[in-house]
Amino acid sequence: MKKIYPYTNSSLLIACCLVYVTGCSNNSSDTSPNPVTKDILRKLHFSIEGYQETHKQIPSAATYDPTTGQPLLSWRVIILGDMEAENVRKMFKMDQPWDSEQNLASLTISPNLYSSPEQPITNQTPFQVFVGKGTPFEKDLVVRFADIRAADGLANTILIAEAKTQVTWTKPHDIAYAPDQPLPPLGKSRGTGFHAVMADGSVRFFKKDTDEKIIRAMVTWKGGEEVPKEK
Repeated sequence: MKKIYPYTNSSLLIACCLVYVTGCSNNSSDTSPNPVTKDILRKLHFSIEGYQETHKQIPSAATYDPTTGQPLLSWRVIILGDMEAENVRKMFKMDQPWDSEQNLASLTISPNLYSSPEQPITNQTPFQVFVGKGTPFEKDLVVRFADIRAADGLANTILIAEAKTQVTWTKPHDIAYAPDQPLPPLGKSRGTGFHAVMADGSVRFFKKDTDEKIIRAMVTWKGGEEVPKEK
């Protein structure tokens, strides 16, 4: 049986508002996990699980034009149907780019579930996936949770992370990763660390002094790296 995102359409809107109110009044320190952010990431993982149950794979990072290969809309739009927000997803033209006239107009009536509870910016999100060779969202690659489990392991693979630079949530733009390039900026603006939900649904907060080898090992899903223990 397909898992259903635990919100009705009306309660989804209420929850989106609570993200702002609760997040802004949250008393967690800049060096500790934010409980609202953790809750959002768990729900996004739950929705990706629901997508896999229907489509037998996790979503791709974007939809693509079949002729040009141009990325059109983000995975964040793709999974709306698995967040019991199919009515919102239908407002978007899936065969048009995110910045087409129709799709830009739909931004104004879309839920703000993707907003950062600590730094809310209208229609912007810090919740992004790593894209690039070796990541679960590598282009033209079909990946299932079972594949990750059999490779590096679900608990050792980052599914969604908190990027430092926010993007329009419908835009097919995420965290570009390459093993021979510096890690992109991640996490809170004060540089204290970042949240990430692992492929097993657990949420971790990586402090800014986390060994880079640990993060790199967890960005890929079948690299075979031995994940160093955190000090």
